[in-house]
Amino acid sequence: MHAPLAPQRSGGQPPRIARGRLLRNALLAAGAIQLIRTARRELADFRACDAQLRTEWTTIPSPAGSGALRLHARLREDAHDGLRPVLLLHGWGIGSSYLVPLAARLGRHVRVYLPDQPGHGSSDHDLRPLAFPELADALAAWMDARGLRGAILVGHSTGCQVAAELALRRPELAAGLVLIGPAGDPAARSVPKWLARALAAVVFERPTCALWAAVDYRRAGARLLAEEMRQMVSHRIEDLLPRLGRPVRVVRGSRDLIVPQRWAARVARLAGAPAPTEVPGWGHAVHYDDPDAVAQIVFELALEMDGAAAAGGSARAGG
Repeated sequence: MHAPLAPQRSGGQPPRIARGRLLRNALLAAGAIQLIRTARRELADFRACDAQLRTEWTTIPSPAGSGALRLHARLREDAHDGLRPVLLLHGWGIGSSYLVPLAARLGRHVRVYLPDQPGHGSSDHDLRPLAFPELADALAAWMDARGLRGAILVGHSTGCQVAAELALRRPELAAGLVLIGPAGDPAARSVPKWLARALAAVVFERPTCALWAAVDYRRAGARLLAEEMRQMVSHRIEDLLPRLGRPVRVVRGSRDLIVPQRWAARVARLAGAPAPTEVPGWGHAVHYDDPDAVAQIVFELALEMDGAAAAGGSARAGG
């Protein structure tokens, strides 16, 4: 006699596994839908902010000797509060696009400028990627062409390094600095260490920040990105900070994995600034993640400097 055949299981996975996969796929789909909705809201906000700014092109001498460069900038100059102008300086490889939401908030009260540095955003490339002191010289030439003096320099990441160079090379151009997520932590003074931090930090940024980075990194090109990264990790901003001799504020996102609180606190101490302001819940590009909070910090510094200047003028007049 033949042994009875075992019953055959009809098609596919056991019910428990099938239900688990169905639940996982549903959660992934819900997450994707939420991500798309968030990105749409962010893009709508960006378009509304960008519409408040205008675009101009300015020709400056080439720091590398290629003749002349055309620099692209966004700006708004119709504010009537009488405060100092604000210059926003972007970070590694990217252009001014991710500074637009912050600029729109600031532009309600101050004149605000967002130049794309040479080789970044829509601006011309020079013969070679420029060193940070050369980028500072290019920005100084751009400010000279526009007649800007005594501005508040607001730098992000490597923009802080360029801002420090600019303030020391041309002191009359910079009245104060706001350093957002300042690059240059000696504990990450190698490309692999910095990349490890940067990759881990992505999860704490708004989705569309990666979009602007992707667009601008393509414009910048691999040669500039590689050279600028080498400069970023080797540049010793800590040697410049004690020599600034002007009001400084330091800002970081509480979840910034690129710029730890320890380094931000050291930057503030070296610059003679108050303790860093931490914006809760966000990462390295905190000015894009929470532009209202960062705009308030910049605006408060502008008001403080305006009050100090007025008090100094009254004292001189009385004397």
